[in-house]
Amino acid sequence: MKQLVVIALLIMFPSSVSAHVHMHECSPKQGSVVTTPPGKVRITFSNSVEPIFSRVTVIDSSGTTVSEKTQFLEDNTVMETDLLKDLAPGKYTVKWKCVSLDGHKQTGSYTFTIK
Repeated sequence: MKQLVVIALLIMFPSSVSAHVHMHECSPKQGSVVTTPPGKVRITFSNSVEPIFSRVTVIDSSGTTVSEKTQFLEDNTVMETDLLKDLAPGKYTVKWKCVSLDGHKQTGSYTFTIK
């Protein structure tokens, strides 16, 4: 009898698939050293994100934001932001936050350096 109840519950309430979001790749790469200032930062995620709750920001070593508004591409799996022109040599921090379609929040950051 107990097995029948378990089977009935599994049929009535199938487990849902989680759509947690994880950063899949980024450009410039995490920890990279580039000689030419990049024109944009691009982050690809494992699943789609909710644009209204998601963004990417790039700041310089003094804490000044050097990026523009976040754009969403490829079915909202890619967040991208243009960078200000003529960035000076130095270390830059990319900060991102996103909310997956199932409501889970993710945040992260990484750095790259312009020589």
